[in-house]
Amino acid sequence: LIVCTATDGNHGRSVAWAARFCEAECHIFIHAKVSDARADALAALGAAIHRVEGNYDDSIVACRNHAVKHGWQIVSDTSWPGYRDVPKLVMTGYSVMTHELIRQLGGTKPTHIILQAGCGAMAGALIASMWLHWGPDLPKVIVVESDSSDCVYQSLKRDQIHLVNIVQETLMAGLSCGEVSELAWPIIREAASHVITINDEGVGPMVRWLAHPTTKDRPAIVAGECSASGLIALLAIQQDPSLADEVGVDDRSRILVIGTEGDTDAAVYAAIMRGDI
Repeated sequence: LIVCTATDGNHGRSVAWAARFCEAECHIFIHAKVSDARADALAALGAAIHRVEGNYDDSIVACRNHAVKHGWQIVSDTSWPGYRDVPKLVMTGYSVMTHELIRQLGGTKPTHIILQAGCGAMAGALIASMWLHWGPDLPKVIVVESDSSDCVYQSLKRDQIHLVNIVQETLMAGLSCGEVSELAWPIIREAASHVITINDEGVGPMVRWLAHPTTKDRPAIVAGECSASGLIALLAIQQDPSLADEVGVDDRSRILVIGTEGDTDAAVYAAIMRGDI
């Protein structure tokens, strides 16, 4: 068995780990701006690394072309016409987070959930599994994404999947996707009440704030760049009364924010901790 995928770092790492566990050959396609630290982490798991020019979506094209040419099995978290079964399984895996959250919340139900989106697979998976638990009485869903790869926003604006040409890469590498997953799209379109796009300006300060608690009752959290996005969006809501009113947030709101990344790029995380970023 030979597997392959395209990645900005995190999904590919899980595929490479699983391939090594199964003693399968693994090929990972990354774009030009993926950091050397992420590439090295993939290679350390035994994957063959293929770096291609362009952005994440270009690496998907390269992956698909090689898979067809060589007969490899693509293991992707995003889907497209004719390729749905494997991404559906990946999204089912993401739903484990919903079960963990519901168990830890006990009987408390959030009024709002902020979910970060790259291709939207994680957001779509959590929305779907939360719908199975809460039904139509789902908390209000707010999607947050980078303003340089705002494919969810642009797709909702047009009411159809829209490919965004990523020119400037975001520091939040895991969110740098130019097209919404075909599987995730109808779920997000149906359930998301709002989309907030953010730039990179607040990423470093938020990552440092999470790592260095200012009160004894708040634990230190090692959170990567993508994990900062939900809190950055929440801070924007808090600081803008008109935005807070628009999304229905007030002092009675119970807002769930999910972080899905640790210090997966050790070099970037160290630079953030030093204040270089």
